[in-house]
Amino acid sequence: MITSQIQSLINSTGVKSSGPNQILGKDDFLKLLITQLQNQDYTKVQDDKEFISQLAQFSSMEQTKQMADNLSSLVQFQQLSQASSLLYTQVELKGGQDGGNIKGMVSEVKMVQGLPKILVNGTEYDLDSIVGIK
Repeated sequence: MITSQIQSLINSTGVKSSGPNQILGKDDFLKLLITQLQNQDYTKVQDDKEFISQLAQFSSMEQTKQMADNLSSLVQFQQLSQASSLLYTQVELKGGQDGGNIKGMVSEVKMVQGLPKILVNGTEYDLDSIVGIK
């Protein structure tokens, strides 16, 4: 929930929230922080503890984002490693035209839009299409 004070800062900076949940990113946070510092009443300077708290929250948000990115990269690497172990292996895949299974050797492994794909008999398949390995 966005407080009215933060909402007025958002409106005054022209920051546009992204996504259906209106999540503010790090650039948005920096714009808000700079605007807050520029427009503060110097006779009523913001409490140091509150300012440090905001900086700590920003740092925590940045570290969490970085950790999520690293975890995503690790998962992709693991999936690619798993798929690579199937190279030159005979596999059985679901999804034949006659409703049966397709048999063939994995000749290539690649990442397509962040997901590993295997090439069998000249056609790309997802790893979840595999029903057997020989």
